[in-house]
Amino acid sequence: MIDSIIQTIQTLVTTYGAFGIFLGALIEEVISVIPSAAVIMFSGFFVMGGLPIDTTSVYKLLISVSLPVALGLTLGSLLIYSLAYYFGAPFINRFGKYFGVSWSEIENLQSKLKNNRSDEIILFLARATPVIPFTLINAFCGLVRWSPVPYVLITFTGAFIRGTIVGFVGWQLGSLYHENAKIL
Repeated sequence: MIDSIIQTIQTLVTTYGAFGIFLGALIEEVISVIPSAAVIMFSGFFVMGGLPIDTTSVYKLLISVSLPVALGLTLGSLLIYSLAYYFGAPFINRFGKYFGVSWSEIENLQSKLKNNRSDEIILFLARATPVIPFTLINAFCGLVRWSPVPYVLITFTGAFIRGTIVGFVGWQLGSLYHENAKIL
């Protein structure tokens, strides 16, 4: 399965470039079974691998990897956010007992979140941290009815930072791979 995911990402990236990265990030955000960093890391690997670190290459990373990733993840997150925003209450009222949560607990949490700067910073850090799954954050923000405009801005900015970090790691792995391939 991992092999087919890698081949699909490689085909998307090499055939469609930045648009393929955007599509991969969008699909990865909506379909949670795809590992969170897979699209970003392999995009950095395939687009940037073998390039030296310089200003032009960093610019290419930001434009060719980070920006399409941020757009794809943000657009994809809106689906889950919207579903939780509009259908979260009925879902929690009906199935919450199986998850150990009630709608009154969600409303209590909503009253504690004021969408102030500290809450926004926490959301941003969660978005920018590569190990925290976006899907959980999307559902949480929809359930607590986070204001849509700040949600989108913070999601985009955090996804851009995450795309840069993970894309850079993929770039360096690609460079390492290309160096070792020359030796062998």
